[in-house]
Amino acid sequence: MRVLLTGGSGFLGSFTAEQLAAGGHVVRALVRPRSDKRVLEKLPAVEFAPGAIEDPVSLTAAVSGVDAIVHVAGIVKARRPEDFFQVNAQGTRNLLDAAQAKGVRRFVYVSSLAAVGPSPDGSPVRDDAEPRPVTQYGRSKLEAERAVLAAKDKLHVTVLRPPLIYGPRDTRRRGGRTSSRTARCTSGATRWPRSRPRWGGGPSSASECRSAW
Repeated sequence: MRVLLTGGSGFLGSFTAEQLAAGGHVVRALVRPRSDKRVLEKLPAVEFAPGAIEDPVSLTAAVSGVDAIVHVAGIVKARRPEDFFQVNAQGTRNLLDAAQAKGVRRFVYVSSLAAVGPSPDGSPVRDDAEPRPVTQYGRSKLEAERAVLAAKDKLHVTVLRPPLIYGPRDTRRRGGRTSSRTARCTSGATRWPRSRPRWGGGPSSASECRSAW
């Protein structure tokens, strides 16, 4: 398949690109002019589509001729609360609109456990629990999730909620201790993180990486 990948120049996105390429798929990466393409340029079959999810015009050409979209791009830090929604929520809607206009069959959205919010009592949060995000980032990811699920009658959609992820290529500065609510991505396990961690005090079940493609 030919797969449009957003966020492919980022931490999680670069591993996603490698996994897709290893599966025999052609990766079309949505990139900005200043995107770091060093990892992507090493892939056996890669195409570059200039653009950004906040720019609907650029998405028309980016989605043309692809069979699926894996949407990893987003921001975790912003100067203003509305920036989270402009990129994470509205950017996702822009991509969905372009996908539907061009007849893309499948849409995979990488959300976050922040969209669910913390457990009120430290017990594991059920998959069907009512989301209660406590940050603007989490609220923007939840809004994007709902936009994706609202399109389920028009294309096949999947929403993933990875926990905190760490590993090689992660340039974000963190504290010295690693939380139990994490999934580790390495070059030997470039797969989707999947876990059901506890959001509160007490022990947490270990996260592991499994394929979701």
